[in-house]
Amino acid sequence: MSPESRPVRDDDHPGAAAGAEAVPAAGTAPRRNASAALRSVLRLPTAVALLAIGVIHLPAGFAGLRAGEYMDGVAVVTAVVCLVTAALLTVQDTVWTWAAAATAAVGVIVVHAVASTVSGVHLLRNSVGDGSGWSATAVVCAALAAGCAGTVLVRGRARRPAAEDTGPAEDARPAEDA
Repeated sequence: MSPESRPVRDDDHPGAAAGAEAVPAAGTAPRRNASAALRSVLRLPTAVALLAIGVIHLPAGFAGLRAGEYMDGVAVVTAVVCLVTAALLTVQDTVWTWAAAATAAVGVIVVHAVASTVSGVHLLRNSVGDGSGWSATAVVCAALAAGCAGTVLVRGRARRPAAEDTGPAEDARPAEDA
């Protein structure tokens, strides 16, 4: 086998020792490790919870929207935000996407809390989730999504390498005179 047709192995370059770490070639950037938020297993449950919230808030018909009822508009906006956020979470897995997922989930909880305190307002009246228990299901899914997203955001910050910390490099206590 000629040297040109032989497959190149990691230990073929000069100076390679057994167990030595590979050094990136000149002109190439070293590979960066993804943060904990990018490798989370909570991505799918969060996206499914947001998808469920979005489907529950979808309008069953557009008659209420054309009539100008504001709670139907709130339900549609909630559905769109949750569906878009769920799609973003499945496509791109960044800290900003996790923050958007947490914000959307907390927003759903707040909207349902406000709607339940106002007399005569039924948020899901003209939605797919019109019926007993769907509002509670949406709030439980929102709590699940907010908890998952919050966990990923907090855990990602806690696992940050020490080199990225902006704190003082040495102990900040004043030195004692001997």
